[in-house]
Amino acid sequence: MFKDLFLNKNLSNQNGEEPYFITAGCYQKKPYLDCDVKKEYLYKTICEELKRYLAELHGWVVLDNHYHILLKLKDAFLLSKLIQAIHAKSAISINRMDKEHGRKVWYNFWDVRMHLRNVSVTREIFTPS
Repeated sequence: MFKDLFLNKNLSNQNGEEPYFITAGCYQKKPYLDCDVKKEYLYKTICEELKRYLAELHGWVVLDNHYHILLKLKDAFLLSKLIQAIHAKSAISINRMDKEHGRKVWYNFWDVRMHLRNVSVTREIFTPS
């Protein structure tokens, strides 16, 4: 079952904040995020690090071997440090959950700076029945 949530958050550039669409993939496209516990942990890590870096989360999806996030960030120079912090913290915990040590979890990330004017976000949330 899908539920539509309409958000009144405007993603246009305000106060120097830039919207970015980020994609990050697991190393060798392996499904390291293969259960809800790992996906929820990654989501919580993303939220914690975004708060630390004064960024806003506007949308996300976490799949078995990659994730996407839509965020607003004031300082573009902090983007790579933000992603590095998310990946370092989550890799340690994912490896701990899998009883692995030192395994490379993340491969890379890609970002797109969004050029938007007066755009609102619609999220669709999947709720298993």
